[in-house]
Amino acid sequence: MSKQNKMEKPKKEVRLRKRWNALVAEERPLKKRVTLASLSVLSLVFTVCFFGPVDLFVPNQDLFHFSLWALVLLMGLFSLALLVAISSVLLLLKGRLFDVAIMLVFALSLGLYLQGSFLNPDLGLLDGGAAFHWRGNVRHAMVNSIIWVLLPCAVFVLYRFGGKIWQKLVQFLAFLLVGMQLVALVSILVTFSPANQGVQRMEFSLENQFTLSANQNIVVLVLDYFSTNRLDEVQAQFPDVLDGFHDFTFFRNYSSSFGATFPSTNIMITGQPFDHTIPYHQAIANAWNSEQANALFDELKTQNYTRSLFNNMDYCAAGNPGNMLGKIDNLAPSTEKLAPLRLVDRMFKLSCYRYTPDVLKGSFSVTPQQLAWIMQSQGWVDDQTDDNGVFYNALTTRKIQLQEQANSFVLYHILGGHRPYNVNEFAQHEASDKICASRGALHIAEEYMAQMKSLGIYDNATIIITADHGVSNWPSCLLMIKRSNERHDKTIINQAPVTQFDFQPTLMSLLGIEDYQKYGRSFYDVAEDEQRERTYSVWRNDPNYPQNGHDNVIYDFIFTSHVDDVENLYSSEARKPSAIRQFVDSIY
Repeated sequence: MSKQNKMEKPKKEVRLRKRWNALVAEERPLKKRVTLASLSVLSLVFTVCFFGPVDLFVPNQDLFHFSLWALVLLMGLFSLALLVAISSVLLLLKGRLFDVAIMLVFALSLGLYLQGSFLNPDLGLLDGGAAFHWRGNVRHAMVNSIIWVLLPCAVFVLYRFGGKIWQKLVQFLAFLLVGMQLVALVSILVTFSPANQGVQRMEFSLENQFTLSANQNIVVLVLDYFSTNRLDEVQAQFPDVLDGFHDFTFFRNYSSSFGATFPSTNIMITGQPFDHTIPYHQAIANAWNSEQANALFDELKTQNYTRSLFNNMDYCAAGNPGNMLGKIDNLAPSTEKLAPLRLVDRMFKLSCYRYTPDVLKGSFSVTPQQLAWIMQSQGWVDDQTDDNGVFYNALTTRKIQLQEQANSFVLYHILGGHRPYNVNEFAQHEASDKICASRGALHIAEEYMAQMKSLGIYDNATIIITADHGVSNWPSCLLMIKRSNERHDKTIINQAPVTQFDFQPTLMSLLGIEDYQKYGRSFYDVAEDEQRERTYSVWRNDPNYPQNGHDNVIYDFIFTSHVDDVENLYSSEARKPSAIRQFVDSIY
């Protein structure tokens, strides 16, 4: 090394040291830095970790099986811990490094607030299946991304040219953000009214989940999100898929009532259309206590049937087991216990889903199963409702057992063709796609029937394999029925224009109720060449109606064509709704 190089090296070190000292030079007292850091971090943490989860919980409390006060306590502690941790890290920085960190935190706080309050598209239900993905709305995502790029730029322009005023402005705006949300939070907490207060939490017991009768059985297997179109796709890849269902009649022109699990499953069981003019808790209670629902469940009891339901309590009964008392026999006191860390994790992700930019939302979607697991329970039915593989493992491990004391009516609701696609065509857990997962759901039905055959109870059983709804933008819905002692070599295809509103009257007719037609028509009463008007409904957020941050109307589509010929109903531009109903409230 030359003498000149040796002399230049100390000079470079001196210059770097001077630049570093200038970068971290700090003249502000610690108290002022603590105030600036705390307010900046508070505006971030309060929005995403506290206000967001509470604001999501209150209008959707029936989707959660824990109390608001448990949420407030746990998210409050989580927020406090984050506030202390992030502020402490910021205070380790000094000078311009501290300033830059503060501006980054503030820009993030402001961006998240604006996103959650003004910039979100229609996010739909946070159910993992219809979770928002930016590729479905590229234009909105591009505009959204541009805003997120410009926002920190604007903040740093303020820092660069605002002199010392930027500190006061950051403190003021951070205080304003927290203050506005705090006022809203107080209003929420003061006016909050717990649903089903005083009602004992109950669940569907799994004790006799696979217990059938040695005599007569009616078995209904509901595959979620399974349309006839989906079956066509499965059959294209697995041509022999219907071979195991040769004794069934396949109703190829069957229409769901709604494009969502709620209130479709309730309509199937009670036969009652959803009453949008009253709170949905009351609408579901009225449906369960209607003359038609009473007629079905009383007849089942009269004919000595046990009546078992394995479904999500929220969707079929608005979370209130009292609606089903005296009608469903496998209700039992809840064994749920809160898992605190899961609550914090799930609610934080839900909040992030709401507040993050479009391109990041896919990383924070939460499935119903993950929400259900916030409450730990010994053998909770939702574990199986939301996972085909779990249900299949239970079926193959525990197997169908027989009892001779009574006949059996049982309805199972499983994940079917819904996301996440986590089973293969043999219902074994592995990363999959919609076709293989849907084939796996049908394999579950085949396994169930195989066990019935081995026990000698298949022939005289009535078996219904159906769906609550298909793909949300089409009314097409799976329906296959094998009546007691029905046998043939090949699946019969029936093109009659039937609808989910015919489901419950069909059950009545299969039970031999003579006057069932006063409640509606059986699937077998409808001729294949009949021109029949049917209604299919979807939940929507309509900008022309008062906004509540969620779906605010029901679009009704009346059609007379075959379900395969109904155009895409997801866009109002494709087909205008026949009627728009503004409802009081909804589970969504």
